[in-house]
Amino acid sequence: MAKSAGQKLRILRLTEILKRRTDETHSLTTGQLLTELERYGIEADRKTVYDDLQALEDIGWHLERSKGKNGGVKLLSGAFALSEVKMLVDAVQSSRFITEKKSRSLTKKLGELVSEYQEKALARHFYNGDRIKSDNSAILYSVDAINEAINENCKLSFRYWNWDHEKKKVYHREGQSYLVSPWELTIDDNFYYLIAYDDKTESLRHYRVDKMTDVLPTSLPRTGNELTKYLSLPDYRAPQFGMFGGEQVTVKIKAPLSMAGVFVDRFGQDVIMHKFDDSSLTVRTSVCPSPQFFGWLFGLGTEVSLLEPADLRDKYTEALKKTLKEQKKA
Repeated sequence: MAKSAGQKLRILRLTEILKRRTDETHSLTTGQLLTELERYGIEADRKTVYDDLQALEDIGWHLERSKGKNGGVKLLSGAFALSEVKMLVDAVQSSRFITEKKSRSLTKKLGELVSEYQEKALARHFYNGDRIKSDNSAILYSVDAINEAINENCKLSFRYWNWDHEKKKVYHREGQSYLVSPWELTIDDNFYYLIAYDDKTESLRHYRVDKMTDVLPTSLPRTGNELTKYLSLPDYRAPQFGMFGGEQVTVKIKAPLSMAGVFVDRFGQDVIMHKFDDSSLTVRTSVCPSPQFFGWLFGLGTEVSLLEPADLRDKYTEALKKTLKEQKKA
């Protein structure tokens, strides 16, 4: 092996050893570093290791070196802090659109970002609640294809499906492909959604990415530029519930004063709220009326009521009555 090639391999192995075998509380002596290098079939001497460590420090590696009988060297900070990797592991494990198999694979790779001692702390006791994992391993490839179409300013082709009562996949439009102009990707309730412009309806539509197959960018240019020119995802998403769109209406809701934070969290800092009396407030905001909106409203409790508009209040009341009637029949 050429000398320069051997030097490159040696310092690459040395960096791997420092990343995986040292951290803020664990160090390796020069002798231990030499032993670790020998495990990879790399011969070196103390001076060579000293020179390599100095080279790493010269390019910004944060090493701590101590002398004496128990002296050694340790890497004080890698690319990621342990707390950051823990957060990434939690995000991967709680993500609904990442399959169980992919979660295990990603968690293992994330563990390689910290020392082997710190990696043990990544065995997270994390309860995932009702986050049922997707079984669609092609989601990440679909996301890549969508991003490619957005970046290349072209339309996207795909097929779309849903489950039937026998838990079989049934394709919409008898399996014919959709052709839309993709504009944004978003996540709602831990599912990826594509926001796209549909030429047929001349409106923005939503598609759950895990229910899309055969996702392919096309050579056709995107349309809908005028509608999406000033698209702001936070403003666009706030009125919607469960990614159910539609025409927005302004609603007035009465709720206890103690629930002010619920409405700020849902609609943002600009939501309009006024004190109604000593114990309640009113909220005025825009929403896209849907069964999901009614469900969210009902879930806030019996002290929350929809005041305006009158026709939507009547629909909400009828929905509650119908639900109660069906429940009594059960």
